[in-house]
Amino acid sequence: MYYYIFEPTKNPKELKIQDEIKIKLQTLGIIGECVTLSLAEEPRDLARVGLRKNYATIVACGSDRLINEVGSGLIESGAVLGAIPLEEESSFNKILGIKNYLEACDILPQRKVMTLDCGLINSTKIFITEVTIKPKKELTLSESGLIIVNFDGNFQAETKLCDIIVSNVGVKEKDTAKTRELLVDNHLDVFIPDQIKETGGFFSKLFSRREKAEVEPGGGSIFHPQRISIESRKKLITLLSDKIIERGNLVIKSYPGSLKIIIKRERPQIEEEEGEN
Repeated sequence: MYYYIFEPTKNPKELKIQDEIKIKLQTLGIIGECVTLSLAEEPRDLARVGLRKNYATIVACGSDRLINEVGSGLIESGAVLGAIPLEEESSFNKILGIKNYLEACDILPQRKVMTLDCGLINSTKIFITEVTIKPKKELTLSESGLIIVNFDGNFQAETKLCDIIVSNVGVKEKDTAKTRELLVDNHLDVFIPDQIKETGGFFSKLFSRREKAEVEPGGGSIFHPQRISIESRKKLITLLSDKIIERGNLVIKSYPGSLKIIIKRERPQIEEEEGEN
């Protein structure tokens, strides 16, 4: 059986979608226990409730933030994460290989399971997709400041205060196959806008072809480290979607093979889960 975690609905449209999903799950014969997150609960804690009830599959239905946070409660538990993303441009659509929430329901009973890497922040916070690091507040014209980013202890970059994206699924990547490759390569994508000042020298010698920075058409560079540290004298915040999950300086690294997730059956090299609870 499956343990479903739903986000609270904000309007009749969202309620109608959730009802549609529950009917679909019932039709598929996988309508397990359904719970709705309350404002006083953390998604990862609710996921652990499901684990204590001996559910082997915990399904998050809602925003990318909810799915990320439910997944963080399942790290190295042996349980499998199911996802029913409701955001139109959800990053989980390309991970799962689906186009909409009804198709996300269809793949749940197929039991095609992928073991993926996650991102680990300051040894305490987990993310599956990506986070944004930015100054706590907008700067005035008279203010200045730098962010110092160190890649794998080998190369350091300095940039003016800006929004830095650290992604586990590829910055602006649209292709499912490529996204899945990135989810198991033990590396992260780091996007830094233009105006980087490189320090430490001999950049091309320190990085392999895989890790070398690429010029991003949108105005910046993408790096592929396993581990980064981000420091600034100005206060920084780390956002998962619109939620602040960390404050201050950071160490972020790839956490290989830490989570299992159900995906669409279209990649023969992905392992298959046998049996379920």
